[in-house]
Amino acid sequence: MLKDYYKILGVEPNAGPAEIKKSFRQLAMLYHPDKHEEDEPSMAKFMEIHEAYDTLTDPDKKEIYLQQRWYEQSMGRQLGGSMPLTTAEILQEAVRLNRYASTLDPFRMDADGLVEYQLKLFSGENIKLLLKENSTTVREEIIRLSLDTGKHYQLSQAAKLAPFLQQLADENSKSYQSIENFISVRSQQEFWQKWRIPLFILITAVICYLIFRTGR
Repeated sequence: MLKDYYKILGVEPNAGPAEIKKSFRQLAMLYHPDKHEEDEPSMAKFMEIHEAYDTLTDPDKKEIYLQQRWYEQSMGRQLGGSMPLTTAEILQEAVRLNRYASTLDPFRMDADGLVEYQLKLFSGENIKLLLKENSTTVREEIIRLSLDTGKHYQLSQAAKLAPFLQQLADENSKSYQSIENFISVRSQQEFWQKWRIPLFILITAVICYLIFRTGR
């Protein structure tokens, strides 16, 4: 089966060189052997990522690949990807992503790129699979890991992730409450960041006015 190199890199077929390179770097860091010693699945994934990048960035290899891709699709055949197919693999991806995020500098990290990769993990197929398996424990752990991965997100990034996690949580569960708190905290942070300077100016002006009135 012909591999879907675009899916392996997590980009659309119309992705440009810059987007392909950016996604490759993120995934290569995530699955680098130094982070997963003696982990054969991670090593295989790392090699597959390099294979996809090498093909899509080499004009000659890419042309041959696109011809093969067109032929396979015209015959109604599905291309092979490497996204998780089982609940265990989805959980494993969440663990790896969390470990990767823990190595990043929160002030310099590419939070938009990180959340986009998380969203790929929570594709419609994977959400259905997790719900079908009906393993509450696994879903709760995936939610916990995902929230921890996004602990440095701004509100806009958290708002992208939360709806997917809410699909996995029971409405009355602690996990669902954790997701709501995840959004609430960032909403409060954004409000404070937006209004702290105007509020500081207002409070300063009031204090100055009171001092002025007292001194008269």
